[in-house]
Amino acid sequence: MVSQSPHRLITGGVLFSALALGLGGLLVLAAGLGGSSVVAATEGQSWDVLRDLSRILGVTLLLSVSLCGIAIPLTANVYTPKLVEIFIADRRTQLVLGYLVAANGLVLWSKYALDGGLVADQGRWLVWLCLLAGVLALIVTIPYMYFVLRFLVPRNIVVRLRRNVMVHLREAANASDDKRLDQAKRSALEDIQYLGSMVLRSVDRYDRDTAFEGLLALEAVCDAWQEQRSHMPARWFTVGPGILHGFSPELKPEVERRRALLEVALLEEVALVVPLAVERMPEIVERLASLTQHIGVAVSSRDEGAATEMVTLYFNSFLRATLDKRRARAFYQFVYRYRCLAEELLSIDPALTLRIAFFLDYYGHQATRMTIGYLIN
Repeated sequence: MVSQSPHRLITGGVLFSALALGLGGLLVLAAGLGGSSVVAATEGQSWDVLRDLSRILGVTLLLSVSLCGIAIPLTANVYTPKLVEIFIADRRTQLVLGYLVAANGLVLWSKYALDGGLVADQGRWLVWLCLLAGVLALIVTIPYMYFVLRFLVPRNIVVRLRRNVMVHLREAANASDDKRLDQAKRSALEDIQYLGSMVLRSVDRYDRDTAFEGLLALEAVCDAWQEQRSHMPARWFTVGPGILHGFSPELKPEVERRRALLEVALLEEVALVVPLAVERMPEIVERLASLTQHIGVAVSSRDEGAATEMVTLYFNSFLRATLDKRRARAFYQFVYRYRCLAEELLSIDPALTLRIAFFLDYYGHQATRMTIGYLIN
């Protein structure tokens, strides 16, 4: 609830500002047109007020744009460039910056109208309208600054990316034509890659908390996918051009045949993180192994042996990576999760369970050949 308060303050502030400007403008305009003086002030004093308002609003807009223009790109450079796109598409940002620009334009227009003699004494209502716009702009700016700062918290970035993936999955499931389906699929896979990039950069910067948050988000995406998978049209499982960059031509047909597009997209992000995590942040290796097992269990629950077999291929790759780096702790964590997956598969696919047992035996003997004999236990 606390994280939503600045959002509600900003939206409520902007809506209140628009309503107050409209009602206040109509009231003072009616008073001015009725011949009554809104305030006893000279034209020079009105011009001074507008001049000061113009400066204040200009500084307010400059501060807001500077904060966004500096903080957002810097944070995006650290974690993910997707942040800029998310920020620009945010409705609160559009409302607040749009209102500040409109308020500045109103004050500038009023100042030059008074200076040019286009507004007579009956137009003093315009000064009051500008004052109201200036005060409300200052009121809105305070929660907006707080919103921007909270927007840059890495955990909130991860939450937004995870939410975007889930939205795109629902859009794909309800797509009315192939064009919308392809667009939703591409957007979902891109956001998964951005989540993986956040985890990778967090590991590189020793940012353990953000790395854990990112991996939990990938796991939540896997769970959301299990709910939407049965609603997906057959076209979703095709691997078109521009999807799964860097994959060999032989692998793409395999992904299509096994109908494991999203699972492979998730596993690819894990595969990118594993080598760096083994070297820099061993404490999240267990989380990576657990995520790989989670994907395997989710696939096996659908009784799809072909897709589950692809998960075992990734497990084998991770075991080879840990052996190559001679990291006994990481090797054990992947072996443990691999064994847990085999236990899950025992009643579903006994043949695949036997293959996993063969692989465990094989890599144990490989460890012995690499003079890490105690790993065979």
